[in-house]
Amino acid sequence: MVSGKNLFSKILQAFKGKTEERPQQEESGHADSHNAMSNSGDGSYVRIIDDGDGVINVLLEVEHDKVLELGDRLGEINEAAYMNGYNWDALIRHYLKNNAPDILEAMDTDPEAGLYDAYFKESDANRDKAKRLADMLTSLIDNEQELCRIVREEGDKINWG
Repeated sequence: MVSGKNLFSKILQAFKGKTEERPQQEESGHADSHNAMSNSGDGSYVRIIDDGDGVINVLLEVEHDKVLELGDRLGEINEAAYMNGYNWDALIRHYLKNNAPDILEAMDTDPEAGLYDAYFKESDANRDKAKRLADMLTSLIDNEQELCRIVREEGDKINWG
């Protein structure tokens, strides 16, 4: 995993939009233009950091207004669902266990109070999984009915933080 200081710098860059395009070496040895950090959806609350350091991070900014508002609604449905980074971790793990176990098996997480961070060892297969996870998170937050249903119907099965 990336050291805390390096990860913090990466996170600040990701959410302040200070990204650089950086050529990545393909297995063939040719460089291709690859965004070190990319956005999913409107890009303001879900980010992928893939800058060639051996780790691919998928970040969810829990303190983004849209995510906070959804978190408040989830907390109204189930009091245990106070949606900080740790409870987002619990909810996302529950969702992935039932809907995308291959992603869950390939990732580790490092949630914080205001941030959810899922990370993968760098590989093409894991790069695809990170993209799928980012797309799922964006879709679930943009179309919140599914998360509301899960918290309402399955909240007692989730190991809240």
